[in-house]
Amino acid sequence: MKIIADIFGTAKPVIGMVHLQPSVGYPGHPGMDNYIAHAVKTAKSLVKGGVHGILVENEFDRPHSITVSPEVEACILEVTKAISSAVSVPVGVDVLLNDWRASLNIAKTAGCAFVRIDVFVDHVTCKWGEIEPEADKIIEYREQIGAENIALFTDIQVKHKRMLNPEKLLTQSADEARAAGADAVIVTGAWTGEETPIENVKLVQKHLPGFPVMIGAGITLDNIHEQFSVADGAIVGTSLKNDDGEVDREKVSALLEAISDL
Repeated sequence: MKIIADIFGTAKPVIGMVHLQPSVGYPGHPGMDNYIAHAVKTAKSLVKGGVHGILVENEFDRPHSITVSPEVEACILEVTKAISSAVSVPVGVDVLLNDWRASLNIAKTAGCAFVRIDVFVDHVTCKWGEIEPEADKIIEYREQIGAENIALFTDIQVKHKRMLNPEKLLTQSADEARAAGADAVIVTGAWTGEETPIENVKLVQKHLPGFPVMIGAGITLDNIHEQFSVADGAIVGTSLKNDDGEVDREKVSALLEAISDL
């Protein structure tokens, strides 16, 4: 677990999500000034509420694509640099749906501490297409651009995707991710905002003793204490927002207070 503590200064970090507004070229893009200002405001609210890290994600670039255009990558880079300059906690990036090259490029340039890779060792499909596992290429590319200091937090059997090998065990995916070079694995439920089955977290924790296992979806004020009694941290987004979709600092503070005894 040393890598988690080294990055975040705590053994069980709460990483707050900055869901970006639509990037350049997508319907609803508010212009770069507003795009950056909104993201920085969101990140600051999360940090003031007590999160230990920030994850930047292009959630509202819809319809999604497996990789993004150079223009979108440049857009996400600019906002990630602005967030990194505005907050004092570690920042990471996840370019959806699975543009790991863009994620690593942005992380390297913006001085990020980590990236989230949705598909690393699993062969999956979704409404936007089929995604093959490219763990070896990811590790090779990270080395090629001199980004070995950027941690890889990799999902296993990730939400919103269907396994093309449904017989593959979650523990097998966990084994493969660790062997391929992941720095932590992320366990999720089926959908964003849906609680991650705690039995799955326990299963992976037991199978990978001493290896960081994080929760990637569904953390709420009601379940965080139980989930954090097992997990080594979590990425939290939906439950920290008001009905208008904006981050509520009071909700963030309440969530952190709920695990203050752990």
